[in-house]
Amino acid sequence: MKNELNVGAILDVVGTYLLLTRFLSARGRLATGGGRFWPYVGMSIVSTIAVVFGLLLLIVPGIFLLVCWSAASGFLIGAGEGVTASLRASWNATDGHGWAIFLAAVIVFVGVVVLSSVLEGLLALTSEQAVNVVSAFLEAASGAVFAAFGIAVYRLVHDEGEALSEVFA
Repeated sequence: MKNELNVGAILDVVGTYLLLTRFLSARGRLATGGGRFWPYVGMSIVSTIAVVFGLLLLIVPGIFLLVCWSAASGFLIGAGEGVTASLRASWNATDGHGWAIFLAAVIVFVGVVVLSSVLEGLLALTSEQAVNVVSAFLEAASGAVFAAFGIAVYRLVHDEGEALSEVFA
């Protein structure tokens, strides 16, 4: 079981990186030709440790860091910034947009939770194995939704004059 979790975590990081790269490339926002995987891994480790520590400190600091660093992957992969530079750029770019980002993330989160709950509830009537398979799929899909959300935030705060409808198009 422990090896399965390690493989799953590795596949999650690799898959998310490839997905982020694809999102940015599709919109012509990929400034570098590649080679940003290891900095992405480093940034993921640093930001995850900081957010978990913040969540342990009464939850609010962790949520604050999640909002402030929501665009960091875009700056790292899309703009080719370094690990600390992308976290700093995201922090600065999201300044003044915190409540809007937070509320949008809450709406996305509630939508993902409701959809997952409905699907799992319907499948609970059939079999436990079906629930487990769909639950794993929904977990991966929700990761993709939040990766896309991070890139949307990056596009919004990185391209100051761009209309919100164009960001989510």
